[in-house]
Amino acid sequence: MLVASVLSIYYKDNEWACGDSYDTIEWYDKTIEKPTQEKINELYELFLINEMREKRNKLLFESDCKMTIDFPHKEGERELWTQYRIELRNLPEIWVNNISSFPEKPQ
Repeated sequence: MLVASVLSIYYKDNEWACGDSYDTIEWYDKTIEKPTQEKINELYELFLINEMREKRNKLLFESDCKMTIDFPHKEGERELWTQYRIELRNLPEIWVNNISSFPEKPQ
């Protein structure tokens, strides 16, 4: 888990230092208590979902041009791109702990 990444996103205004694990967190901030391991795990899952959504949105944006009416598709290619984009849009619903994979782009 990327503890430092989670802390730098969700606790950027607090004072802390850490290494690679929860046990290495040194919490200096007096305004709130050090987050629990469970809270860090929860935020890590949110971090992964947000990363997935960013990548998915980028792939959707990159494939927008393939859906214009005047794009020169070969026979059957438009349907492949349509299915690819449907799978990208549905990805958040099936995403499980960073295990699900992104669909392959049509060639």
